[in-house]
Amino acid sequence: MFTLTNITNTAKKGLVSFVLLTGLTVSAHADSLFDIDLSRHIENSMTTQMDEAVDSLKSELSLLIQLQMAEMLFEHELDAAFDSASKTAVENTKSQMWEQE
Repeated sequence: MFTLTNITNTAKKGLVSFVLLTGLTVSAHADSLFDIDLSRHIENSMTTQMDEAVDSLKSELSLLIQLQMAEMLFEHELDAAFDSASKTAVENTKSQMWEQE
């Protein structure tokens, strides 16, 4: 029959089983949460690194475009100055030739 000792032992076994089962479930859930947090941290870190890389590339591209534009402007100004000097030299030479005749 059911005695107080049997009921107490059964209750203890049930309680121990419940605690163990709850502990395993919580542990598994905690591991899952840890994995999710770790994954989220890695994802955020990678996103931050990618954003920094994109910003750096944008800055480098902007500087490269500015450099190329400055070089083109310098070459254009140099060509214009050379053309102007050439025309002036040709006109001076022509005028000197007319003066000598």
